[in-house]
Amino acid sequence: MANPPSTRFRSILVAMDDSESARRALDVAIEISSAFAARLTIAHVVEIPVTPSLPDESVEIDVKKLDGAASTEGGRMVSIAGSVAESRGIETVEKVITYMGSAAEGVSEYASKNEIDLIVVGTRGRGGLERLVLGSVADGVVHHAHCPVLVVR
Repeated sequence: MANPPSTRFRSILVAMDDSESARRALDVAIEISSAFAARLTIAHVVEIPVTPSLPDESVEIDVKKLDGAASTEGGRMVSIAGSVAESRGIETVEKVITYMGSAAEGVSEYASKNEIDLIVVGTRGRGGLERLVLGSVADGVVHHAHCPVLVVR
């Protein structure tokens, strides 16, 4: 039997928010990046809500106002995470992504467009019937991503 091709992760993305599970995901992503000498993209997605409107109703959203504070907070989280990774010798890219839709779709689309080989995401382990195992963002990334996804609890 032939040996399967070895997996080579050159570019890893970790999705960050301000949760403990995201910090654990960062630690795992740093370990994997170190083992593979991979570049680590640390990303936070600012969701711009898609609001359904009635057929004869116009909805205007000032995206700059909506995303200003969120982008600033996202930038702070990404910068702190980037400093941790760089202190461990990891090449990093820091991104705050504004996305019209869900954070999961934003992470997945960014990964697809930027040739990410592995996405690492934390899960909050929320209860409830619809989220028995994964949080909503982790679940969405698993379903939308074009590459392997590692979910860290």
